[in-house]
Amino acid sequence: MRKMIDKHVKSVRDKVDSHIDEIKKTKIDPHNIAFGFAIGTFINILPIPFINLWIGLLVVLMFKKINKYALLAALLFWNPITLIPIYSLSFTIGNTFFVNLPNIEYDIVLLTYLFNFTKRFLIGNLILAIPVAFLAYLIVFVIVKVYLIAREIKSKKFKSKAH
Repeated sequence: MRKMIDKHVKSVRDKVDSHIDEIKKTKIDPHNIAFGFAIGTFINILPIPFINLWIGLLVVLMFKKINKYALLAALLFWNPITLIPIYSLSFTIGNTFFVNLPNIEYDIVLLTYLFNFTKRFLIGNLILAIPVAFLAYLIVFVIVKVYLIAREIKSKKFKSKAH
């Protein structure tokens, strides 16, 4: 039994090591990383729980240039805790667009509230998702560029010390 468990653990460890080696060999392209994070941000900000992961997987399969690790990082970053202020701001933005428009009234009061809330929330969310994704692109692009510059400087210092 112990040998079987050790074999399974070794198999998992080998797979993880293989993925880490793949990540290390991947050429770092700031645009692809930032674009992957921005797309993941846009997908995850939209209020489509559980479906956003499937949409992210479809995007990765359809667009080979998108950095799948950055998209996955965005899906992990935008979790329910980090989305609370985004969703609150989404409703506020949507509410400002519909403040002077008449509400649709249904015979059932709950449906009236639900429809009007959802309409305001979804419109505000869509309006907010675009600039947040763009801002995420810019931030990640700059971070990756700074990282690459720092790595290049460190590499040059190491090479000069070696000679």
